[in-house]
Amino acid sequence: KLLQEAAECQMKRGGLTYERMREGGCVFLLTNVSVRIAALPHAGDTVTVWTAFCGTAGALFLRDMRIRTADGGELVTLHSHWALTDPDGHRVLRPSAFPFPDAVDLTECKTGSVPARLNLRGEAARCLRPAGEREVRWSDIDCNGHMNNSVYADLMCDYFPGGKMPRRLGEFAISFRREAREKDIIAIQSGRTPDGAAVLAGEIAGRCCFEGRMLPAQV
Repeated sequence: KLLQEAAECQMKRGGLTYERMREGGCVFLLTNVSVRIAALPHAGDTVTVWTAFCGTAGALFLRDMRIRTADGGELVTLHSHWALTDPDGHRVLRPSAFPFPDAVDLTECKTGSVPARLNLRGEAARCLRPAGEREVRWSDIDCNGHMNNSVYADLMCDYFPGGKMPRRLGEFAISFRREAREKDIIAIQSGRTPDGAAVLAGEIAGRCCFEGRMLPAQV
């Protein structure tokens, strides 16, 4: 949720609102996110949130985010991939089609590497077992007409294998495969890999909707 809010604020500083992007024939959709949590803030703490585009990789736009304490201590590091699409059909557009090059610097920083897209295969996929179903509700839907990406993180917590979340997460990753729309039924599977990771996946009508992986913090 904070990633989406911070990204929107940064874009608005360049005069690039969601409405202006739609009028220009494009929107950004989050496709992949990888998060590492060093520590969590507490109620009443003041934090600083920094985010910027970090270049492109193929058809994807890269965006990083950092959450720090008031004195600069690192709390959360986040890497994300975004696809530029047309507003209605969500057909992926090439970065060269971005019509507002002067509004936002797409190469504001460089990460040096592109985080891998999550893909549950082999042993991880064999660990998955049916965990339940989740209907996409009206309150899940965002302005792009599908379930907001932040809801998937809540869903992964709700369907954590065994039904008991660890007191603290150390890292998690989500890959968004297919849009979920109102009244869609997401069949959820979950399990644990031998290294202690929780893995989750969702399908709509037999087609993969999302894949996720969560690791507890090393205490």
